[in-house]
Amino acid sequence: MKKEVITLKTLLDKNFQYFMDCDYNTERHCDESCDPICRCSTIKNVKINSIDIDHIAKEFCKLSKDSFTQYCIYRAVISCKLWDKDCWYAHIQRGYYGEEVGAITIENITELRDLLSSILSAKSNKEMLFIVLEKEYGYILPELKNFKDFEIMSAYTDIIDAGNKLHYRKLEKNVVYQYKDYDLAIGVGILEDERIRLIDGYHRFAAKQNSRTVKIIVGVK
Repeated sequence: MKKEVITLKTLLDKNFQYFMDCDYNTERHCDESCDPICRCSTIKNVKINSIDIDHIAKEFCKLSKDSFTQYCIYRAVISCKLWDKDCWYAHIQRGYYGEEVGAITIENITELRDLLSSILSAKSNKEMLFIVLEKEYGYILPELKNFKDFEIMSAYTDIIDAGNKLHYRKLEKNVVYQYKDYDLAIGVGILEDERIRLIDGYHRFAAKQNSRTVKIIVGVK
């Protein structure tokens, strides 16, 4: 069997129907030709109930074998809001037994395509990271700009401090649960006196609180 070639274009055009749960109404317009099986039904009001955004993001991570690049790709998918049901389009097609949902694809690929293209063409980890942080927050923290580059390190969870404790206490539990199978770096932190101050990745860190160690991105002087 010929191995599938994974490219940005193939992923942007991919059918992600099997990473979602959806419902729809079926209307029948049967006549004598439908006996005994209805072949003229039509589909109305397709509704996406849930989206497995973790696995969708991981599909895009296949564009690179580098863990830092995969982290940035994952964040790009989240920043482009592919977790939002309105970002998807259901294609209806005619089958032997009436209409069926043939595929569910990204409604508008432009934003994600441009963002991922920038990440994949970046010259350094720092450039990649700043691309996704700029997209997500609109600016780069001044203290991050002083680092020469960034790398992923393994750290004990008990030395990581949530910078904004009020925000950390108000995390949405459903978003935390979304990261239960997440296995990339949990976010970005700054080393301070042998501890790490978490500045991005609160939900991902909360999802891994029971882990002894986690991977985290830190700046390199």
